[in-house]
Amino acid sequence: MTAREEIAAAASTVEGVECSPTYQVQTTPGQAYVQWMRTEYPNRLGGEDYWAVIVTLPSDAAAAQEWIEAHKAALVAALKTELIVTQALPQISPETDNPSKKILAVEGHRESEE
Repeated sequence: MTAREEIAAAASTVEGVECSPTYQVQTTPGQAYVQWMRTEYPNRLGGEDYWAVIVTLPSDAAAAQEWIEAHKAALVAALKTELIVTQALPQISPETDNPSKKILAVEGHRESEE
């Protein structure tokens, strides 16, 4: 399995989360995908890949907060099996096809496969 597939599989173990290894249009709360953010090369021994799991939230602000409160801890715990989790950040999606969509980005890093 690739890193992307391992991260998606870990996220999908959380009840209410269905994570795809690659981007797919998402409309239902709990649908998610894995996004590669960057690779840093802190030394000559190799790189560190930074990833995010992007989870679609309910469009209502209160419902979005409730979804985060109900799922964030389990999602972070599941992702810790594959990533060093650095943050979980609610935000408005940067996707141009739906610029008002609310998302939760759970970010972390792991050793690069290169």
